[in-house]
Amino acid sequence: MHSTEDPELKRRTCYLRIGFTGVIAGFVMLICGVFAGNILVMDTGAGLTCFSASVQSILIFSQFRTNNFENASYSNTDNSHEPVILYNDPLVSITEESITFATYSFPLGKSRLVAFADIDHISVLEPSIMNGKWRIWGSGDLRTWFPLDIHRPSRDKIFVAIMKTGGTNIGFSVENSKKVAVLFEECKLLTR
Repeated sequence: MHSTEDPELKRRTCYLRIGFTGVIAGFVMLICGVFAGNILVMDTGAGLTCFSASVQSILIFSQFRTNNFENASYSNTDNSHEPVILYNDPLVSITEESITFATYSFPLGKSRLVAFADIDHISVLEPSIMNGKWRIWGSGDLRTWFPLDIHRPSRDKIFVAIMKTGGTNIGFSVENSKKVAVLFEECKLLTR
């Protein structure tokens, strides 16, 4: 993984952590107020929970400022000390050896790097309810996890990485599915 991290991603992750902590603290205050019969504590807890949840929602839904292909970048330059980035957009970063999923974990939004050696194959699916078209973040069946993508319902393809370990598979989408499909075919990972 790269030694330098995106400062914008670090800032958003920090805000998500603070918001999540605020939600938990507000919820605890609300429950304590209920059991103690103290309306002021209940109101404060409810207010803190609502405020923190609102801040988190704004951060999540403002994750992608645009939904166009100008944000996607491609590079074929050789740099001996870092892996060559073949494809990069706000959702994934693909090198010759791995794929990094941005905003993978819930609720902290940390990224996850997966080596191609750990992937058995990658399937390309047409978006549907059963394939995760409306799965914005998380899992519906505990077999496949989807990193955050608020624009997934409008994407033209859903990719599913089947892991060699037999663990949780990773369903994901990208901004330029044709380019990514060609990259996965070149890496001999793609099945249709």
